[in-house]
Amino acid sequence: MAYFRDFLKFIRIETCIFISAIAASGYIFFNGFGPLLVHVFLAVFFLSGAAYAINHITDKEEDAVNNSKVSPLAAGSSGAAVVAAFLVAGTAFSLSFAPFSLLLYAASIPMIVAYSVLRVKRVLLLKNVYTGFVIGIAFLVGSQSGPGNALLWSYFVSVFLMGFMLNLLGDIRGHKGDMSAGVRTIATAFGIGKAKKVFYGMSAAFSGWVLVSGAHYLVPVIPFAVTVSAFLSRDRHRGARAGMLSSFVFLFAYLLVSGFWGD
Repeated sequence: MAYFRDFLKFIRIETCIFISAIAASGYIFFNGFGPLLVHVFLAVFFLSGAAYAINHITDKEEDAVNNSKVSPLAAGSSGAAVVAAFLVAGTAFSLSFAPFSLLLYAASIPMIVAYSVLRVKRVLLLKNVYTGFVIGIAFLVGSQSGPGNALLWSYFVSVFLMGFMLNLLGDIRGHKGDMSAGVRTIATAFGIGKAKKVFYGMSAAFSGWVLVSGAHYLVPVIPFAVTVSAFLSRDRHRGARAGMLSSFVFLFAYLLVSGFWGD
């Protein structure tokens, strides 16, 4: 049981579900319901799990401070085996994708490896933009739509902002470990207070963009962004993280229920 818990933490199961829900929601927005929905969810799930597993392997110094221990999987060779298995599984599910989505999925693999191996997080602001971009790509992959769809890019910007916020929230929560490892984030470079203000601004930008850009299916996510900001203002970091990760999971669950009942 302890090994299983370590495994779930190693791949950050809750974040994998969050990103998979983003991709799956994109599929429903542009395609309705169909058998490919399962492939989208699982392909992005395995890719996300591989990404976070690699991150645990390369970020042992920070994790030793923030989590008081290093994952046994990250410390041993079994972690690399998990990464390889997840990449193979994700790629297998992606082979049924539309050409543009398949291309993006294939491009995402070296991107998630580069993020950790090349230590993108050490470059101020780049890590936040990078994460937002990659999570935005997950939505594009899920949509199974072509690059000529203008509305698709309105949603991409919305998801990019959410990804940026997720990464920034992680910077705030992991401030102590990043400081000890010499990692330059918004929180370590400018302080927790200013990092929070950036988060509040991004939350407002996300809400405003959703309302004016035509990405109206994301309106149910706005209350979550507001709630996360409220938790963060009170330094309730666990609540903030839970609210953030619940946002698209709730949206995806709502889409499933409403679809099943013919709404």
